[in-house]
Amino acid sequence: MEFDPNEENQMAGLVVYYCNELFYYLYMGYDYSIGAYISVMSNNLGDLDLFAAGRVAVKADRVYLKAEVNYSELQFYYSTDDVSWIRVGDVLDMSLLSDDVSGGFTGAFVGMACHDPATMKVYADFDYFEYVEKV
Repeated sequence: MEFDPNEENQMAGLVVYYCNELFYYLYMGYDYSIGAYISVMSNNLGDLDLFAAGRVAVKADRVYLKAEVNYSELQFYYSTDDVSWIRVGDVLDMSLLSDDVSGGFTGAFVGMACHDPATMKVYADFDYFEYVEKV
């Protein structure tokens, strides 16, 4: 992903999503004191945590994002070279993104997102999205 945020609230990244109240979001954002950073946002039935993994300053024109799911465990990673991967935050509970928790029937989704609510001028370039099922 190529993304150059320069204002707070500009974010782009990889989202594992059930609904607007149940999701995990690995994203690059911006803070005036540290610049661009990587973090994880989580929402568990309205309990929103913008920095569930803290903030890791990153200085790169391009970052690679990865989500690995192993049954009920979700782990996010990022890389600046697509070779060396750095774990972001703790293992997350993937079972929360389920029909059992939400009372719904859609199942979980994985996708890419970009947000710029203030200026609506910043964009993210995603070269590819790859889904690999591990059996």
